[in-house]
Amino acid sequence: MTWSRFVKLSAISLITIGLTACPAERFRHEKYLCHSPSLNLAEITVNKTAVGDTVTVTTSRGNEQGTITEATENELQINFAGHPIHINRQDAVITIFKNKRYARIKCKKTVFTM
Repeated sequence: MTWSRFVKLSAISLITIGLTACPAERFRHEKYLCHSPSLNLAEITVNKTAVGDTVTVTTSRGNEQGTITEATENELQINFAGHPIHINRQDAVITIFKNKRYARIKCKKTVFTM
């Protein structure tokens, strides 16, 4: 094997390893559109899904913040204004316990990744 061929193969190998080592998803934006006037809920926007991260909950009063208390690949648990909100990330079903009421809402999920 000649020196120039070795250098070319090494460069191609390094570039290939470098490209496959980069995460395919650098940014993820999940939005759950749930029009529910009785629960005063319009949408929930999730940018980061680690425990302790904040989510934006849009109500008739505007945008408010909630905190993620539990997070898995399939589910999120959010504390919003003292009320637990459970999100099934696969089915886009939101379960809310508010004022001794239990409600399940089927929402429309959109995901933007970059």
